[in-house]
Amino acid sequence: MPSAPLWTAPEIARATGGHWLVPPPEGWAPKRVSYDVTGNMAGQFCVLVHPASWGAARRDPTADIARLARQGAAGIMVERGHLETLAQQGAQLPPGLPVLLVASTWTGLQDMAQIARMRFRGKLFAVTGTVGKTTTREMIRHLTHLQGGATASAANNNNISGVHRSLAYMPRENAAGVIEMGFGKPLDGIERSSRIAQPDVAVLTTIDVAHFDMFTPKMLETARGSHLLLHYKMQILAGLVPGGAAVINADLPESALARAFAERRTDRVYGFGTAVDADARLGAAELDIAGSRAQVTILGRPYVLHMQVPGRHMLMNALAALLAVGAAGFDLDQAVADMARFEPVAGRARVVQASLPGGGSATIIDDSFNATLASMRSSIGLLQLARPGAGGRRIAVLGEIGHVGATEAEEHRALAEFLAESGTDLVFSWGPLMGPMFEALPVGLRGAHEDSSVEALYQRLRPLLRDGDVVTVKSGRGTNGLGDIRFRKFVEHLVAGKAALVL
Repeated sequence: MPSAPLWTAPEIARATGGHWLVPPPEGWAPKRVSYDVTGNMAGQFCVLVHPASWGAARRDPTADIARLARQGAAGIMVERGHLETLAQQGAQLPPGLPVLLVASTWTGLQDMAQIARMRFRGKLFAVTGTVGKTTTREMIRHLTHLQGGATASAANNNNISGVHRSLAYMPRENAAGVIEMGFGKPLDGIERSSRIAQPDVAVLTTIDVAHFDMFTPKMLETARGSHLLLHYKMQILAGLVPGGAAVINADLPESALARAFAERRTDRVYGFGTAVDADARLGAAELDIAGSRAQVTILGRPYVLHMQVPGRHMLMNALAALLAVGAAGFDLDQAVADMARFEPVAGRARVVQASLPGGGSATIIDDSFNATLASMRSSIGLLQLARPGAGGRRIAVLGEIGHVGATEAEEHRALAEFLAESGTDLVFSWGPLMGPMFEALPVGLRGAHEDSSVEALYQRLRPLLRDGDVVTVKSGRGTNGLGDIRFRKFVEHLVAGKAALVL
């Protein structure tokens, strides 16, 4: 584990050009760096957002400074605007809380990220794609952490400022850092993020119908949505270091285009998938809701891969992660063995049990974090793998999906046919876009539909659950690309045995 401090007080001051209004004590060493100060910030160096430098839509967290001090935050970075707000409020800086004054906290975080990347001697991985980003990121982090230590982006913190933050808390002595990069606004966000991070290995998981609403009608007149999305996702190679590697999904319909793009940036281009010439190839697989076992070949070497995480799509994520780790020079034999210890990320194909009030239990496939059309089909595929107990049923709880674009109504409705053919016994759905899908289902599959109230949908589902049921929960209509928090609470309440969903 790293022995050097994440940052020393003089290092931060030099990196940002800042001045310590309240210097830290001797031996000071923050555990992490964050600009999201909404949780418990004990031990963290908090970069305070300000509308003047971060954008008018940002909330000024000056009122949180006293709480941060009480929680034991390691310190705060502020700009003049925060001090002026304190003065207007008749408040003062809490005694004992280290305070660094900079011209702009937005620029200050960027400065910290740049210095952190310059001093880092491990391998930097960047991951993007329509689905599978976070799981692949966490797989790479898991594998490399066991070979020298690793950090990764937190939660879904994959925008430009999230990349800065992830770099800023990357210990200098770690073997790896893993940065997730998401597509959105600005359209060149992935390109800018890549140039900031300068990855040694860049990974593209897959491309599917998503984020098309980010493109103008004129843009969609001149190119297919999938090609536009591929173009922007492949900008993850923009900052690739000399001699760096590109890892791409060889099963994509656009794989030839992706490879051609990658080959203009590097001669180290690797593919993963089922194609015979893939550098990481999936062979025969045994799939079960409890996990998977598969014959794979990675960089010319055969392996038997064991995983606790269910689903064919998770095997594909694992191939991407293992290929990336192998391409970066880590011990591939150890990585394949260590993949058996990888545990599902919360909200992404995690299988848990829920006790029922009348006795017995139901199996819950917690896939609630977010959804695209591709990931929703994968979630329904997990339900197919499940073996309900005696008298149990396969039940899908589905919320509508955001960022689909002009064809969102047709794409949602088409899920009805997929569900009818999947062996699902009962469907509960939420949201106006899911209404036509629900009506298109065979009558026997219709559990209940709610247009607005997720709480009402919970009330309609829970009394119907019986021993042996298997339930998958999936939704993607949320804010800021974070999915719908209500469906994550939906799962939490089911597992806790709550009679009603309270948001």
